[in-house]
Amino acid sequence: MAGSRDAIRLYRAIFGAATLYPPLMAKKIRFNARELFRLRRHETDPTALARYLAQGHADVTLLRDIAHSSLLQAMDRKHKTN
Repeated sequence: MAGSRDAIRLYRAIFGAATLYPPLMAKKIRFNARELFRLRRHETDPTALARYLAQGHADVTLLRDIAHSSLLQAMDRKHKTN
């Protein structure tokens, strides 16, 4: 049960981090997250689950770091000019 709570917490963190991005990028982030969760929904191995959760939290941290960097702002500016 604790694993499912951790997964839900991670899912919400991903969707929260996605809101920091422009709409099309956020949509892609949410889509990819849904697909990964869907593909791994039958996983029962505790070691694999722990590894997936740890990687997911690292990815959320990276998403937040990128969102607050000048790289995303430059990408957003480029998108708006095209």
